[in-house]
Amino acid sequence: MSKPASCSFDMWQQDEIAPPSHHTGKFYILLRVYFIVEYTPQHYKMNVYSKKSYGYLERSDLVDDLKLPETISRMMKLLPVTEEDKEKIIKIVGSKAKLMDCNDSNAGRDVISAVMSLRIFYKQKYNQEVELAWATRLGKSLGECVPAMELAVMDLNKVVFEKNCCLESQCGICLEGFCEGEEITRLPCSHDFHGGCIVKWLKKSHLCPFCRFPLQVCGETEALCPFKEEKMNKDRVYRKPRRRAGQPWLRSRPYGCLNIVDPLG
Repeated sequence: MSKPASCSFDMWQQDEIAPPSHHTGKFYILLRVYFIVEYTPQHYKMNVYSKKSYGYLERSDLVDDLKLPETISRMMKLLPVTEEDKEKIIKIVGSKAKLMDCNDSNAGRDVISAVMSLRIFYKQKYNQEVELAWATRLGKSLGECVPAMELAVMDLNKVVFEKNCCLESQCGICLEGFCEGEEITRLPCSHDFHGGCIVKWLKKSHLCPFCRFPLQVCGETEALCPFKEEKMNKDRVYRKPRRRAGQPWLRSRPYGCLNIVDPLG
């Protein structure tokens, strides 16, 4: 298995994603992990695997500078993240968790809900075998406009626009400004758009209009499985992981796998 070329991480508060519970004084964390392959030299980007995990944490696990490194190490235990990248993630989480915990609007909340988005990038040469595999799966080459998978579009984050908490003040598609308190749609790359605008866009292209971050295009994409509990059989069919001693604290649900040539070679 090749090593990642880089990774990117962000975290933000997102209300109403935590299920009803009796928990108090906790964070509810939704961790989304995306594995992105960039095929060179054409720079085609494809999201070959996505993983969603979730769970409750004591607020001190993310706010306490002594507990935070251990918490992040547990969360990233089975992910191909370097120690250097892990240190960067710790700094981001520590800073943003403290801001959420001290925010006056969260003073009366029993649970603070937040999303963590981790994007892991790989590079691979685009050869005839890769082109044939994707063309067989999609019915077109990667050079053409490829729409995003419907499930990936439906699963996009909905957030409430706040002037000081969002990257954009207007939709990059229709160029109309967002209104305070308006519900907008956020891509995994943290760029925000009007829900109707981005849905229409993603029916034509799976790439973010701003940064070309790729959403998944197919529900049966070759799974990149760096996780110890997730294995592929000789026919390259995904097997659901069994619970084992030492598994991460999070429950997880993989999106689906691709039954084509290994996109990482």
